[in-house]
Amino acid sequence: MMQKRWVLAETVPDDCLMGSSRFNPALSQVLCNRGFADPQAAQQFIYSRDLNEEPLEMKDMRAAVERINRAIASRESIVVNGDYDADGVCATALLLTTLRKLGGKAQAHIPHRDDGYGLSETALLQLADDGARLVVTVDCGIRSVAEVAAGNAAGLDIIISDHHSIGAVLPPALAVINPRQIDCPGEERLSGSGVAFMLALALLKDRWANDRANFPRDMRVSDLLDLVALGTVADVMPLNVSLNRRLIAHGLAVINEGRRPGIAALAAVARLRLGKIMASDLAFRLGPRINAAGRLGSAEAALAVLLAETAQQARQAAERLQQLNQQRQMKTSAAQAAVDSQIEQSARETFIACQLSEAIMQSADRRMSRLLRRTPGSARESAHLPARFRQIAIRAQREIAVATSAGQQWRLRRAIASWRAAICARAVRMNQVHSRTTDSRAKAKSLRRLNMARKQIAARARADIRSCQTAAAKPMLIFAAANADTIPAGIAGLVAGRLTEAHYRPSVIVSLGEWESRASCRSISEFNITHALDACAHLLVRHGGHAQAAGFSVRNENLPALRQLLEELAGAQLRGKSLTPTLSIDAPLQPEKWNETFLQELGMLEPTGNDFPPAVFMTSALRVRTCRTVGKDNKHLKLSLEKDGKRMDAIGFGLGEWAAKMPSHIDVAYHLESNEFNGRRSLQLHLLDIRPAQSLPAPFPLDRVGVQTHNDLRTPGRE
Repeated sequence: MMQKRWVLAETVPDDCLMGSSRFNPALSQVLCNRGFADPQAAQQFIYSRDLNEEPLEMKDMRAAVERINRAIASRESIVVNGDYDADGVCATALLLTTLRKLGGKAQAHIPHRDDGYGLSETALLQLADDGARLVVTVDCGIRSVAEVAAGNAAGLDIIISDHHSIGAVLPPALAVINPRQIDCPGEERLSGSGVAFMLALALLKDRWANDRANFPRDMRVSDLLDLVALGTVADVMPLNVSLNRRLIAHGLAVINEGRRPGIAALAAVARLRLGKIMASDLAFRLGPRINAAGRLGSAEAALAVLLAETAQQARQAAERLQQLNQQRQMKTSAAQAAVDSQIEQSARETFIACQLSEAIMQSADRRMSRLLRRTPGSARESAHLPARFRQIAIRAQREIAVATSAGQQWRLRRAIASWRAAICARAVRMNQVHSRTTDSRAKAKSLRRLNMARKQIAARARADIRSCQTAAAKPMLIFAAANADTIPAGIAGLVAGRLTEAHYRPSVIVSLGEWESRASCRSISEFNITHALDACAHLLVRHGGHAQAAGFSVRNENLPALRQLLEELAGAQLRGKSLTPTLSIDAPLQPEKWNETFLQELGMLEPTGNDFPPAVFMTSALRVRTCRTVGKDNKHLKLSLEKDGKRMDAIGFGLGEWAAKMPSHIDVAYHLESNEFNGRRSLQLHLLDIRPAQSLPAPFPLDRVGVQTHNDLRTPGRE
């Protein structure tokens, strides 16, 4: 359990939002901390709900609408090519629904995870053979240059709708709708489902403006917003973006009305109550269930849930997703254990290899030392010294090469190669001095210099070897690979995310195939993983993603070189930095604020999520009245806390290790939230981190905290 570094925000100045009667001081502090220091801008961000964007102004949108309208009118077969994650499935359902409502002959194609991410040339050629003439991508395709060219050659018109980062060359599509394009007006930080919504909205607006008589009577634009909200939150898009916030707010309202049978059924199996669903529930309860199908192979089951038209269809599809999600959880736990074991084994092997390498190098160094002591100052004898040194060094290097594995010990081999090169170069330099002079004193002096250099080079090599041990114990980048049975490709991202969260390091988890492998990456704010993959593009089949989450495919023969280059890049950027996760705290909070009124005021911040998190407070010197572990394997912590006569329950997910070392007084960082159980509603602290109290109240009670265990987690947690 890694201790976080608490960073308490500076108190906002008196003129920062304080003059607004709409915000109390604590809420003003939170908004200022999130970049909304101007009262007018803050109010507009918090209260605005209008969706008045004009999608037809986006680059290539008019060309896309015109081509799709022609396809609808002529009853051409239109294929919506999506992706297998939650954002891609939501985007597919959204556009497919819209096209069918408008009278289009539309079908969906979502690749199987085994087929890899993005557009597939094989799939496009098959779609062309099956009679498709227009393919519209959602949440993919922006880097599929060769694939789009092949599809064009097969007679397909292709429209790209995507939100991922753009490569050096755009695909040769009929239209490319991606708000990240420099010359594309509008919000660039939309999700894939957000971009798909803009395309759907453009089609609906065009039909309303030009053919109102044939506008679908049972179609409401708001009916699509539940899918946008779910896709946007599940894809961890920034919620400090006004448009994302407005889309999610409207989408949550639709979800809580229970309009879409599939999402209502999914909420039921996730034990969520309609009318109470929040953005965090999309992230941790609904999103994972939608993702489960694609992670285990085919996303068809997830699409079936979202497209279900009756309650019975929806219930059956949701129960299937629930089963898949349970399988996903079990596979993730097993893969996590296998990767943890692999990392530990790799560290042990590196430790042993370093010890053996140091012993071999030191043995060789002693032989060199004996040679120097026996070598007289004559030119004939000293002339053989460089060759003898070289023979000893090369022999040692070969012995070390046998002791190190090709894919893991490149740092160690590099350290030994540097030692060999340095010692041989100094011996050659000595020989050059001897060949130019007959002065015995000068020759003796050069031998002494060589001996001093030998000692320095050996000391530097020992330091490099020990540095390799440190790097293995605490690597700058975590890299693990296993066959697909151990790490299914759909689970790799979850395992990478857990590793990055646990160790605060970028993580690359590879699911090995027979000839080609796929990987998922997760990273930290100090290391842009997509930029790193761009630097490795010559070794990759394909890659893409965001700054802190990405994926790639690679031919197996390139894996060792790829691992080395990624580790070098991470080392160059991260070495010397204090890699400790920070916990940003908005303000200290006194127990008197633990009340329903204040909680309702905090509700104005919703929806919260990535880049606009819920408020984090800290309270110091709380007395721990009771402490017990709860949940499976006692991983979670349940506390009863007290200060100034005010008592409060607290839950800490993943903080169960604290139970064995719980002080009697602690400082806590937390969200203030409401907990409902068995029809009873109460406030509780959702603990994010704990530390021993840095200042204690007087008098300091000398009581002990009782530690209990309880296997039933009675507070809803993250899945």
